[in-house]
Amino acid sequence: MKKDVRSKITRNKFTALNHVLNTECIPALEALCRLVGKEEKISVEMKTDRRAAGRGYGDIPILKRALLCLLCVRITNIFDDKRGISFRDFKVKLQKDKIVKDMITTRHTWFGHIGRENNNIVSAKEICNSNLKKRLEGASSCLMEIYFKID
Repeated sequence: MKKDVRSKITRNKFTALNHVLNTECIPALEALCRLVGKEEKISVEMKTDRRAAGRGYGDIPILKRALLCLLCVRITNIFDDKRGISFRDFKVKLQKDKIVKDMITTRHTWFGHIGRENNNIVSAKEICNSNLKKRLEGASSCLMEIYFKID
């Protein structure tokens, strides 16, 4: 009986982490990078066309902040969280490269505990220019391998 319960918990953790990676993080990263591209295009237009300056950036800054917040919180969960769903639940310690470390620091500085620490904040452009998407896709593949070894 206990084995059945453990299997259900494992599947639930797998499903939750798989959802975080493939339904939240990767699409959010792609959307963030599209917004960064749009923002850069508008910045160029504003420098060359005075009429463009009056239109501004619209909702881009708000949407960027929301996606950046989601990504920093979720990356912290995936790579570093001892309380939520993470690869630790599968006895896997993912290596943290510079962008992941910067995102975890940003989460603790800017989103999770504002004012508690005074650190640099990672920019959306830095995230988009990093290898984060490749890392997330690799983590997703790792998760699939782990899951299918369990069953």
